[in-house]
Amino acid sequence: MLDDATRAQIRHSAALLHTVGDQLVEHFYQRLLRHHPELGIFFNATHLHKRELQAAMSRAAAFYAEHNDQPENLQPMLQHIACKHASLGVRPEHYPLIGEHMLKSLEEVLGPLASETVLHTWRMAFSELSGKLIAMEAELYRHALQQKGGFSGWRRFAIGKKEEECQDTASLYLYPVDGGRVPAFLPGQYISLRGLDFHWNQLAPRQYSLSAAPNGRYLRITAQRETDEGHPPGQASELILQHLRQGDEVELSMPQGDFVLQESSAPAVLIGNGIGLTPLLAMLESRLQAGLPAVWVYGCPDGARHPLRAPLRKLLADHPATRQAVFYEHPSAGDKHNQDYHFSGHIDLSSAGVLALPDAHYYLSGPAAQMRPLLAALRRRQIAEERIHYQNFGPGEK
Repeated sequence: MLDDATRAQIRHSAALLHTVGDQLVEHFYQRLLRHHPELGIFFNATHLHKRELQAAMSRAAAFYAEHNDQPENLQPMLQHIACKHASLGVRPEHYPLIGEHMLKSLEEVLGPLASETVLHTWRMAFSELSGKLIAMEAELYRHALQQKGGFSGWRRFAIGKKEEECQDTASLYLYPVDGGRVPAFLPGQYISLRGLDFHWNQLAPRQYSLSAAPNGRYLRITAQRETDEGHPPGQASELILQHLRQGDEVELSMPQGDFVLQESSAPAVLIGNGIGLTPLLAMLESRLQAGLPAVWVYGCPDGARHPLRAPLRKLLADHPATRQAVFYEHPSAGDKHNQDYHFSGHIDLSSAGVLALPDAHYYLSGPAAQMRPLLAALRRRQIAEERIHYQNFGPGEK
């Protein structure tokens, strides 16, 4: 337990982290992976190359410093991190290595500013943080084993079917090789798939949302090629799209994640963009199967880049009373208005008619640039924060 003086010193260092946090975290990652390249499997090489992981960790460190004495504010962030760690297989023995290189990075980046007081303060802070995360992850591992079909570590699944969904996007239908039960999960959760990462030249896990509701027969994930000018393509998506075939086997972790449906009979408004629809489709399917109200709002460039359109159409045809609003940014000549899409342009929640639903819960999933204005629109309408649930695809902003 940290005393009040130490917490005040941590809070005081928040301004410093806002100034040099990005440089500090960049140095930390380089140092850690230079000394322990085997830990590279826990870090997405594409996100490191784009410096998205560094930015996310820098923001998280500053947020912790500002709120270290407010556990109710820290809890959602720590739960999010713990779920990611449990999905990747992070264990208690990894934390001393992280702590060692974090403190060395502080010393090397801050130079004379890294006084013994500063180093001691952050040694104590890391001890508290790592202790909380280790305890939370232990509970997640324990809970996973108690689920139907639950397991620890990695389990082999066979690709029973590979479905091309649209341009640069495919789904894998995955069945346990051992013939045992498919693991139970909550709609919105994700798994880690472990395949060969050519950057690290070793097996590395990458996370994919489960894009079908729990069904007891298979797990489905949907991957889209990562194309970002000036950056290498995502290797895990390339593995799935170019190399994996029906009959191949992959290793999966137990489903994890804190972006899940709330227990409520109020309408669930599911708002997705691009490949961010994957967890939302599992949520929609689950809600409709349970006879609960849901509204579908979705945006993508055009019909050629509309993933999972066929299963979505079938689901909505089976539940014709479900409200939906689909936005195509640039509809092609072959895209049919009021059949393939309803509106041109980016998602507009006013046009979708979803801003005046009493007691509705709103679930948002997609790229940060697309989600920010939608979150802002909900907050302008004074939608209570406890009724807004969101995740960004990538390490982004939680």
